Amino acid sequence: MQSSQWRTAAINALLLSIITIVVSLIQVVFKPGTVLSILLWIIKFIGCLALLYYFMKEFGKELESFSYKDGFNYGFKICLLSSIVLAAFNFLQYAILFPESLQDAVEQVAMAMQSANPAGAEAIERYQAKLPQIITVTSFFYYTVFGLIASAIIANYTKKETFPTDNYQQTL
Repeated sequence: MQSSQWRTAAINALLLSIITIVVSLIQVVFKPGTVLSILLWIIKFIGCLALLYYFMKEFGKELESFSYKDGFNYGFKICLLSSIVLAAFNFLQYAILFPESLQDAVEQVAMAMQSANPAGAEAIERYQAKLPQIITVTSFFYYTVFGLIASAIIANYTKKETFPTDNYQQTL
């Protein structure tokens, strides 16, 4: 049962990751304006939560009893595996596929900081070579914490428990 749960969670994690990957690629390739970027973020946020809810609910349908703990554990497994996929994608995106997007962002930040804090601008440029690794680790922790919180909230809405008093009354 446990390996089957991890296998199902891995497949669901890949599907969940696709939403964030597609939105990220749209933002890097097409460079939409601020309003469209905000709209894409909202779609990504709602889509990820809805898909996580769906995966947790579907997994619990097959079980006779699906407690809050079961829902939380399964949801967190999905989110943890999805975090690994997204962290790897972020590394690929900024180190291999689109390094110029990171370069542009660093230059904009350095120019903005140049007048206020020249030492800060120099520090940013010093760490520029390590930014893909820093972003990878940071995004892994961000997505994991977000998944932990989302799983904790959504698990409350996916549980289905039968209480011992219900079973007792049915036998009478």
